[in-house]
Amino acid sequence: MKTKKSILSKRFFPGNRGGVLIYSLWVLCFMAIFAAAVGNAVNQYIRVGAYFQNSPRARYAAEAAVRVAVDVLAGDTNEYDALTEPWASPEAADEKTPARFKNVPIGQGTFSFEIVDEARKINLRTASAETLERLFSEVGHADAQTAHTIANSILSWQDVRSVSREGGAENSYYRELKDSYDIPNRKIEVIEELLWVKGMTPDLFRKIKDFVTVWGDGKININTASREVLLSVGCTASLAEKIVAYRLGQDETLGTKDDKVFERIELIPAALMSGAFLGMEDEASLLKVYSMSVFTVSSVYFTVKAQGTVGGRTERIDCILDRSGKFSSWRE
Repeated sequence: MKTKKSILSKRFFPGNRGGVLIYSLWVLCFMAIFAAAVGNAVNQYIRVGAYFQNSPRARYAAEAAVRVAVDVLAGDTNEYDALTEPWASPEAADEKTPARFKNVPIGQGTFSFEIVDEARKINLRTASAETLERLFSEVGHADAQTAHTIANSILSWQDVRSVSREGGAENSYYRELKDSYDIPNRKIEVIEELLWVKGMTPDLFRKIKDFVTVWGDGKININTASREVLLSVGCTASLAEKIVAYRLGQDETLGTKDDKVFERIELIPAALMSGAFLGMEDEASLLKVYSMSVFTVSSVYFTVKAQGTVGGRTERIDCILDRSGKFSSWRE
């Protein structure tokens, strides 16, 4: 009588042991493929888990970057703020107080940060229509009519008296929109509010967002302001360029020994007239802008842009703080 084993052997592997070997190899092959697939899936789950597990660690690294930035600002005790100082310029920093930390090791990760003073920007809460128009034209490349409309609409947006302005927009305009809303008639709280103002577009906002602020008293730090901001407050193109050139010194390079700083407001005209080779038109522009009391030589509010990275996970913190280290805004 044939056994069950011999019957199966003849049915599936008739006459030789090679069939058994081939069958066994196929089984092992499939098992290996299955094991590899399971292993790959497990590894993916592990990586995803580690990625999210690293999130709080990366956040802690970003917070550490903010704390270091606060210490850097606290170490700046003179009466002016300039791009030549450790908080602003990596070239001006030494090993103990680097200005812009990049990929500094901390625990199992790194952190980086950058400090930007807010007084180098146009303050949306205090700027005149003329200043805003020049900003939108110079930086945003808006045509004259668009710049006029947006500038006056910004003033109407913030006017508690709801005074009608030529080219501006009041509630009657916004209430007729498909998604209607009322203007707040209060000072702008965040620069993103501009996206709700008549005439503003996402593209124009992207161009001007780094040149505007809602922090400070509205005075412009002549030591840190860009050419575009100097033009916006009324300087001629020639004067704006000469102010920037004066700060850089003869070698026209930031962070070198011949860089110059305006240490006191009352010294601004004399310093430029004696060291910037101003023409008559430049002098007239300087005296006009200076008489408007738009300049300062120091900054009160600063933006800290910090990030921490651990195991491929990056967390970012953008915050606003004043010279004393008090935080006014915190975004993660």
